[in-house]
Amino acid sequence: MSLSEAQLRERRKTIGASDAPAILGLSPWRTPLDVWREKRHGAPETESALQWFGSAVEDVLADFCERDVPGLKLRRKNQPIRCADTPWMTALLDRVVVGDKSTLVELKTANQFVANRWRDGVPEYYVWQAHHQMACAPDAKRVVFCALIGGIPTSGWRNPELVVERSEGAIKALRTVESAFWERVQTGEPPPPLTARDTRTRWPFDTGEAVNADADVRLAVEEARKIKAEIKDAEKRVDELLNSVKQHMGHATILVDEDGRKLASWKFNKESQPVTDWRAVASALAERINDEPLFSRLQAELRKAGRKPARPLILFNATQDAGCE
Repeated sequence: MSLSEAQLRERRKTIGASDAPAILGLSPWRTPLDVWREKRHGAPETESALQWFGSAVEDVLADFCERDVPGLKLRRKNQPIRCADTPWMTALLDRVVVGDKSTLVELKTANQFVANRWRDGVPEYYVWQAHHQMACAPDAKRVVFCALIGGIPTSGWRNPELVVERSEGAIKALRTVESAFWERVQTGEPPPPLTARDTRTRWPFDTGEAVNADADVRLAVEEARKIKAEIKDAEKRVDELLNSVKQHMGHATILVDEDGRKLASWKFNKESQPVTDWRAVASALAERINDEPLFSRLQAELRKAGRKPARPLILFNATQDAGCE
């Protein structure tokens, strides 16, 4: 759901349902530090093309549910709801079921690249978003997801795995974590960095000073060095193995197993390789020796010259026709 400027300003003052997965460290897109910065400093929220599309298709998904389920009527909830006993907890609901306070509706879009996250039901980060919503809606017993997954619409009315049932235990645990996070927002103490990007954001420059390492940090440095050395050795071994495969293939393009299934392909990739400007080479040589007949001969010979660029080896497994260089 797209938010207005007023809603974005109000969002800084509360924890919304979409903040919950990030605060728990489960969101693929945001970290606890991201949310903390948004609440403290009002980091601008820019809507990507995919986010815009997700918002635009919500009406279509809602219509799909109403057409798919006889008698179902959904209504948009334009204003956020607020927890009675925890005023800093709010939720902006996608839809509610007319005549049924026990059911909330979430409308989601998942393209083909993330559709596998829905393979076993609602992704965990959305499950916690649903529990946050139910914490703010005491009459709600479940959240039904209606989603466009890989271009195919479906819903919890068709697939029970797309329904999140209310869990008081989960809501209690969520309140505990969010309360501790909100205390950090009020005091100005940022949460610990979760990713390398968080660390760069938290400490964007150095002072040139030295700091003593404790035992844990020394162990971390030693382990990082060991792993980097192992990676370097592994990359060298990979190069050796792929080189042996390329030698076996020679001029062939495709490598197959005994059943004819593709294992690898070795194709020219001219766009990714540097191209020698042989005409420029000839001109440069001719200028140096000032010999027009030789220049003509050089041009003729160099037009014939050239080498084929290196060919990337693409590996495939036995069951899937996809691979990597």
